[in-house]
Amino acid sequence: MWSEITARLHLTAANQLEIAVGLLAMALTCRFCWVRGEQPDRIGAVVFAVCWIGGLTVEMIYIWFSGGERPPLLSDVVWDGGLALAFLSLALRSNNLWFGAVALVQGVQLALVAADQAMHEPVATPLAAILIRTINLLNFAMMAAMIGSAVQAMRRRRRTAPIG
Repeated sequence: MWSEITARLHLTAANQLEIAVGLLAMALTCRFCWVRGEQPDRIGAVVFAVCWIGGLTVEMIYIWFSGGERPPLLSDVVWDGGLALAFLSLALRSNNLWFGAVALVQGVQLALVAADQAMHEPVATPLAAILIRTINLLNFAMMAAMIGSAVQAMRRRRRTAPIG
């Protein structure tokens, strides 16, 4: 059954591994932010998880029903743009530079996704592979900034905690 699904979605073993590692890292990051962060960190973790899982689900469903074609750019604009706007509003509302960094990196990632879609290159070409790897690395940069925000919240709580 799994081999039929991966064949229909055109997923190689490397793609499956990338998706699994990304989802695991996202889950661990969101859990850390939820447990150790403040309310803006929790909101950011939920928005990040919902947008990432939602975008991946929409992409897989589209590929499933279209026979291997990639979804239109509008799908990425909705999920990635919504995520960038959410983190930008969190950055402004909570005066948190870490969230501003997440919004900035998400904007760069959206630009790279648009460039990748505009090229119409097969995934196996070197330039497309470099773009996809860069997009994946930017996801890890966003997670690092989210962890930085949660660590800052922990340090702030420790500094302001009453002694004794």
